[in-house]
Amino acid sequence: MCRARGSSTLRPGPSRKRGRLRRRWRRRWNVGDLYLELTVANIQDPERQQEISFLVDTGATRAWIPQTVADALGIQPAGTVMLEMADGSVREFPYGFCLFDFGGETVAGNVVIGPPECEPIVGTHVLQDFRLVIDMERHTISRGRAMRAKRVF
Repeated sequence: MCRARGSSTLRPGPSRKRGRLRRRWRRRWNVGDLYLELTVANIQDPERQQEISFLVDTGATRAWIPQTVADALGIQPAGTVMLEMADGSVREFPYGFCLFDFGGETVAGNVVIGPPECEPIVGTHVLQDFRLVIDMERHTISRGRAMRAKRVF
């Protein structure tokens, strides 16, 4: 077990093979999967919440939860989005709005509602919202420095 500075538990998961390029990269760098514990809540009823172990996928932009979790939390589809899958195919999925909590910090975001058997995935949008830095070589996740506010004239 390892911990991100000041918050939730991170745990390495079982290694999975997801294609030829990823297998080569995994062999070369000897990395496994990272999981991040986030609390997901219904944006309209924050009392409806669940702690979920998300696979960290830096190649994905969005967060995904299974339909069963969305139903349990009462997350309603707000629309659909076309997404390119890892195999190159393009598919349409519903998305909804939710609250993500990590270490006492809460952000509102959208989440793709996947099929019931899909694994929860956290992508770069949520990782950036929480300023999380992924170090695959050391198999750690840490908080980055605060974002700088810039003036625009």
